[in-house]
Amino acid sequence: MLKSNIKFIFLIISLSGLLFGENLFNAMNLRFFLTPEEVVLHFSTQNKMVAEDMIMDPLILSGDKIVPIIIKEIKSKNFPRRLYAISFLGDGSYIESLPTLKKILTNVTEHSEFRGMALLSIYKINNTLGTKFALQNLKEEGFLGNVSKMIINKNPYIEEKRSYLEAFFGVHY
Repeated sequence: MLKSNIKFIFLIISLSGLLFGENLFNAMNLRFFLTPEEVVLHFSTQNKMVAEDMIMDPLILSGDKIVPIIIKEIKSKNFPRRLYAISFLGDGSYIESLPTLKKILTNVTEHSEFRGMALLSIYKINNTLGTKFALQNLKEEGFLGNVSKMIINKNPYIEEKRSYLEAFFGVHY
């Protein structure tokens, strides 16, 4: 009985592999087998050319286990792919990242792109708080100012979040 159950499980996995290919393998590997540190290493050093909207897919596929280490890593201005890690926190609506995102947003020594992405992530987590910060940054130059205006003007782009299914199936827009 046990042997037939094991064979059945392997059959299901094999058929899934045929249907979903590399995506199924990557999703299972990232979610269940790699440690958070290994996922961060994979994310920050992946040399495979992927579309920009797919760069944070390893983080999305890893799930909640990766959040504490990402929050820690984005504090460093030298963290590779930091912009996408900040975006991941907003797309996942990880409330625990708000204090770190606020520090990035309010740090005037940060580049406008990082401050703008922090604002966008804050907005995706908490619309009211994001709108408050957007009002405070309307006159800023660069990406931060643009994001502030998009939030205030209710641009539909600000509501977009990359989903687990989009990451799993490798959807590219």
